[in-house]
Amino acid sequence: MSDTPAPSIDAREVRRIADLAQLDVSDDDARALGADLARIVGYVRRLESLDLSLTPPTSHAVTPAPAVREDEPREGLSADAALEGAPRVEAGHFVVPRVLPT
Repeated sequence: MSDTPAPSIDAREVRRIADLAQLDVSDDDARALGADLARIVGYVRRLESLDLSLTPPTSHAVTPAPAVREDEPREGLSADAALEGAPRVEAGHFVVPRVLPT
């Protein structure tokens, strides 16, 4: 890893960025944010200097599990079980409040 010095980001540059984002930044915050941004950019530069030529590209740090299960038929809820928690039931159907005018 190289020891590339962190860039200098002064309060004026922070205010320019804040203006673009339509953010109000105090003088104290601009100075503190400038130091924070300089450290972040410096760290990114250090990462960019790493030799990753033998590292295969990845899209995720962790391989995600499949989001869907196999589509296999299986037993569903019975009508009685589905209606069991309904606030109102009539003739074996859910009763819901009217949403359209009559």
